[in-house]
Amino acid sequence: MLLTPHALVGASIGASTDNLPLIIILAFLSHFVLDMLPHSDWGMWHNYKEFHHLSLRDYTLVFLDIIGVLILTSIIWDNHDRNINILFGVFFAILVDLIDNVPFWKEYFRKLPVFREIHQLHMLIHAKIQKKYWVWGVATQLIIVLISLSVLIP
Repeated sequence: MLLTPHALVGASIGASTDNLPLIIILAFLSHFVLDMLPHSDWGMWHNYKEFHHLSLRDYTLVFLDIIGVLILTSIIWDNHDRNINILFGVFFAILVDLIDNVPFWKEYFRKLPVFREIHQLHMLIHAKIQKKYWVWGVATQLIIVLISLSVLIP
């Protein structure tokens, strides 16, 4: 799943409570729950086990996704009073991908205890979708984004 739906679900969790430990736990777990849903992301065009090279399409998708997260976070920031909770929610909702998918350090983390197990769980629960059904994987994420925005922007 792209970062934007993960981040918005984390932001929704952060906006819904002042209980910081609960925000951290729920946001972190939400990552795995969302990855169980059929979705499209850059990984659907690659074999995760043999993947070591990002194409221009991959960089473009990641860049647009990060820009989306930054824009939506700034909009939410201006419209909320629980900003620190929202930032914790966003951070812990995307933390798994930050550790497990960033090419610069993912191989290092995957060799460490706990992080190795997180990677294995991440791959185990990750929904697989065929390339020809990519539009349904985008629709899943759009629904998550719309639901999250309805919580965040009343």
